Amino acid sequence: MKSGKIYGIALILGSVGSVLMMAFHPTLRDGINEHNSTMMLIVHLFGMINFGLSTFGLVGLSRRLGTQRALVTAAMIAYAFAGIAVITPVAVSAFIFPALEREYMSADSSAQVLISHSMMFSFQIIQAFAKIYVLCIAAAIVFWSFAMLRNYPFSKWLATAGLSIAAALWIGLLGGHLKLDVHGFGAAMLATGIWSVWTAVLMITSSASNNSEASALA
Repeated sequence: MKSGKIYGIALILGSVGSVLMMAFHPTLRDGINEHNSTMMLIVHLFGMINFGLSTFGLVGLSRRLGTQRALVTAAMIAYAFAGIAVITPVAVSAFIFPALEREYMSADSSAQVLISHSMMFSFQIIQAFAKIYVLCIAAAIVFWSFAMLRNYPFSKWLATAGLSIAAALWIGLLGGHLKLDVHGFGAAMLATGIWSVWTAVLMITSSASNNSEASALA
């Protein structure tokens, strides 16, 4: 199995896994209980695994497009900023928020008021870094999409889709139309996931095509 195929499979697994993570993510409407606290930990640890798989796949994409190119370097830098941004909300959501929920469940009414304020502050931190993450992911997709133009096996349609998705995320977020609650962030992950899976499929098929040509020449 060629490396292009491995990178593509990793990118698909990471993208699909991220969407599944958001599907099982607890919401505030689910209430505060032990089950939701445990789920918060599980889904965010699962999310980090997915982010690692996606990163592996996108490194492969960058190598395919040429890491020496300025556009590809810019995409990798933007994605690195996204990776830095995602660590804080994952840490808060996986460890701090569940701990506050457990304290809330065992506290008296006066302490619950203070804990609820801490939970709201934690939520605002999560929101702030989630916005940075989405903005940086969109920027990375823009740079990769421009780099894909006239670069086999990637098509203009894929590049156009990437630019459109990034523009929609920027406009939605900066215009206040996209709220990064569970559903809003899930929509963002789904949109970027579609572009990632499409990219991964082309990476895999082109790798298989190259293998067939190499066998025919042997």
